[in-house]
Amino acid sequence: MDFSNSFSKLLLLLLATSIATALPENKPTSGQINSNSVLVALLDSHYTELAELVEKALLLQTLEEAVGRHNITIFAPRNDALERNLDPLFKSFLLEPRNLKSLQSLLMFHILPRRISSPQWPSLSHHHRTLSNDHVHLTVDTTRRLKVDSAEIVRPDDVIRPDGIIHGIERLLIPRSVQEDFNRRRSLRSISAVLPEGAPEVDPRTHRLKKPAPVPVGAPPVLPVYDAMSPGPSLAPAPAPGPGGPRHHFNGEAQVKDFIHTLLHYGGYNEMADILVNLTSLATEMGRLVSEGYVLTVLAPNDEAMAKLTTDQLSEPGAPEQIVYYHIIPEYQTEESMYNAVRRFGKKNAAHEEQLPWELLEEILSRVPLKSLVRLRVVCKRWNVILDDKRFINNHKETFRFILKTKSKIYSVSIDPKIVVRELPCDIPDLECQIPTTLVDCDEFLICNMDDGAAVWNPWLKQSTWIRQPRFSLEGICYNGSNRTSDQVSLYKTIWANCTEWRIHDFAFGTWKRSNFNSGDSNQREKGRRKNLHSDMSVSLNGSLFWIAYVDETDPLYLLGRFNFSKERFYTFCYLPCGMSHSRDALVLRVFKGDRFSVLKQCYVTKKVEIWVTKNKVNVEDGSDVVWVSFMTFSIPHFPSLVPAEPYSDQQPSYYIDDKRLVMCSCDENGQAWIYVLGENKLISKVHLDSVVDPWPSHCTYFPSLVPVPREKNEAELQV
Repeated sequence: MDFSNSFSKLLLLLLATSIATALPENKPTSGQINSNSVLVALLDSHYTELAELVEKALLLQTLEEAVGRHNITIFAPRNDALERNLDPLFKSFLLEPRNLKSLQSLLMFHILPRRISSPQWPSLSHHHRTLSNDHVHLTVDTTRRLKVDSAEIVRPDDVIRPDGIIHGIERLLIPRSVQEDFNRRRSLRSISAVLPEGAPEVDPRTHRLKKPAPVPVGAPPVLPVYDAMSPGPSLAPAPAPGPGGPRHHFNGEAQVKDFIHTLLHYGGYNEMADILVNLTSLATEMGRLVSEGYVLTVLAPNDEAMAKLTTDQLSEPGAPEQIVYYHIIPEYQTEESMYNAVRRFGKKNAAHEEQLPWELLEEILSRVPLKSLVRLRVVCKRWNVILDDKRFINNHKETFRFILKTKSKIYSVSIDPKIVVRELPCDIPDLECQIPTTLVDCDEFLICNMDDGAAVWNPWLKQSTWIRQPRFSLEGICYNGSNRTSDQVSLYKTIWANCTEWRIHDFAFGTWKRSNFNSGDSNQREKGRRKNLHSDMSVSLNGSLFWIAYVDETDPLYLLGRFNFSKERFYTFCYLPCGMSHSRDALVLRVFKGDRFSVLKQCYVTKKVEIWVTKNKVNVEDGSDVVWVSFMTFSIPHFPSLVPAEPYSDQQPSYYIDDKRLVMCSCDENGQAWIYVLGENKLISKVHLDSVVDPWPSHCTYFPSLVPVPREKNEAELQV
């Protein structure tokens, strides 16, 4: 009996095994999560309202894939923030099937693709990219409370799991894109600010209003149209609602912050912005007005106007508030006034608009200072196209200038119509107290080399990018391509060097590569002869870097070398029309008219100054057809040497060509800076800068540029 039972059990076991092997195998997918995941904890936690929205938004699969790639941080609003405190209109908008994308963006705005616990919270304001590709700001207020945007973290580290963490926050975070979607989709009828009333009664004899009698709903009008419309409807203070404000109206506080950031970004209104930042009560009042439906017109005085105010005027109690109050005009914005504004200033047919001729518009804009041109980009696409045109920048009425760096300060020296020396603030973040060891211009930027890296800087746009690379010096920057537009900043590359090697840095990927300076092919004239750089100052033209170089120190052959970023090699581009016969000869390369080269040569013995230019537009891919022509020659008696003696003999002059004038900057034997203006084979003027600039400044030529500074990939992703 026992034997038969054992045999039956064995038979059943074999049968079950064969059936199991015959069934298809159920392998876990890569997106599968375990029971200890932060997503499972969210669905089982007390954040039931948020968990319900995640399920309705069909985001579980997306979040599982995100958790499979990296840790996440979830900012979970309290249940009452979603259930009772959320505007019912906004909540119904989110739950409509057609607004699924807005709901998904809203929820992913609460999730960071990285783990940030309370001990890791940044002490200073820092912004992080969310899964919705928007950014949130993590801050710590004066009472040491943690905040994400304007929401306080009420339950830090509430749920901790191996693949993520959940922080409880006091209210819902609403990204600007969702807020704009809600504003565009709202019904005009539901938020109408016109109070429906019965038509007023008019005495037919006096045409004066009488007390209106009750009128049944749907009854025909009792008065003629003229009499009924003449008084006009009464307008109620009913602002257009929008999520995020204290009364579920527009978030005035955020808009005031954006306004202050705009003042700082455009430049020239820093004093006004400082007052708004320091007077928190005034900024709060402005935000409250915007939240309640007011449109604020700010007549912002620029820094030059604010500088005329005396200390006594600003030191009186309440004086700054009164000054700003006089410059703010609040105008209440009802639904009817908004509708009329759209009706009056809505889209027009571009074909019927009168437009200024292109040449006249260029001429007008060319007379606007470059600082002001930065703000004009947003006027229209037509103006933006003009401002991006390299030809327009080259023909702009604002001329080149010299940048001078001393041991403690940086100066900008403009020449036209008279010489003006201004101190240039070094507004590079985290480096305000440092002065660069070297400062040179390249590709419409200033290159600031420091001890542990370098910064690429556009002082006119107040933009900079810091690249850390100790023991190397940044030699040049250019874009990798034949054309450059404002949205191609990721195409930029830089080249670095020290005594032993060269390296290439790619902005798009943040990568570094080693390069061999002498890897290019040599022709018969250079065979067996090593190339040497005459100066480490590079010149950028159409996406390539060029240096003056020479081969053979005993019998030097001077040439123009090009570094090809696509092939990552240095080779001879063309030969120069002149060279050096003395160690104090001047030999400087610059770009001429935006598409050609110019070379300045001064003979130390005769003091003769020559300017050579390329005859035609330069094709950077082929230098075989380059033809040099003599453009200017100056033989001026008793003209000084442009290259000082040792130990400063490596300091070459800076120059630019202004029509038929040659403008140069150099230091004399005592280290004092001079500006020389030459024309028609004579010295037009010379100006000594000793009373302003310290001895032995380094200097370069720079043209104020509208080209934005490129950013590394990681830094670009953090920009809002």
